[in-house]
Amino acid sequence: LDEAVACLVDLEAAMETNHHVHFPIEIRFGRAEWTSFLSPSFGRSTCWINTVAYRPFGREHSEHRAFFREFERICLSHGGRPHWAKEHPL
Repeated sequence: LDEAVACLVDLEAAMETNHHVHFPIEIRFGRAEWTSFLSPSFGRSTCWINTVAYRPFGREHSEHRAFFREFERICLSHGGRPHWAKEHPL
């Protein structure tokens, strides 16, 4: 949560230079969670930032991959943790 504004500023800059960003950015906030060690919000209040790519069924669209890599790099540089039910490289 403490890094949310700085992270969003960096994401905005990345979106300005990537012409394939056509999908929404979802932002929500949550309190610290203490019962699940795998929760992205374990032990800290969290700003959840998510992006979704629209990929037509049966067609591979790879132009979103570069932005997803940049999205992950930016979020990790601000202490981000992956959501285990979302696509990520871990």
